[in-house]
Amino acid sequence: MGVIMQTKYTNVQLAKQLKCFANDKRLGIVSFLNQQSDQNVGQIADEIRLSFKSTSRHLRQLEKADIICARYDGNMRRYSLAHLDIITRFMIQLLK
Repeated sequence: MGVIMQTKYTNVQLAKQLKCFANDKRLGIVSFLNQQSDQNVGQIADEIRLSFKSTSRHLRQLEKADIICARYDGNMRRYSLAHLDIITRFMIQLLK
């Protein structure tokens, strides 16, 4: 039963990640963070040419899918790619 539960979680997580990769702005964020990690929302928004608010919304979705992670630097959040599984790493390599 444990194997079934783990597979189900993996499938659910993979579906979340693939859904995130289905958006061009989120792909842009992932591609940017793959090249330059530890960026704040403003830096990411400037790079992908999107408003601060929209960029924040996309970052939340990527974080929920465990594609990126955030750390606090004072009162600012800085984003980097998370420790990713092999399938997600493959998807990111396709962006290069």
